[in-house]
Amino acid sequence: MCPHDGSNGKPVKLITLKSLLQPIALEQLDPQPPYFFCAHAECPIVYFSEAGQEFTTADVKVSVFQKDQRDTVPVCYCFGWSRQRINEEINSVVRAVRSSPSWMISKPNAVVVNSITLKGFAV
Repeated sequence: MCPHDGSNGKPVKLITLKSLLQPIALEQLDPQPPYFFCAHAECPIVYFSEAGQEFTTADVKVSVFQKDQRDTVPVCYCFGWSRQRINEEINSVVRAVRSSPSWMISKPNAVVVNSITLKGFAV
């Protein structure tokens, strides 16, 4: 359980910590215990172990999606997807759907979509 907020963490592999921890935090890393990820936005702890090790947002090299609400924070580090890029892609698809309604009913037995709700707005 997360020592700060008491939530159950998601298990993470040691390679994740080795890849994402700042060098000074990496020096403190005990490779033996299993580690867990705390996804709660309000909690400053990112990784923790049942043996008492804790690593906070200040200890990692990159912003953590679940803990940083800025649009530029990566959702996926490997492919460079951020909230902003996802929203731009959604908006692009919405514009395409708006300009080509026949696309929505081009296949036999297709369901006709009258409106689409994405992220709180109606199309």
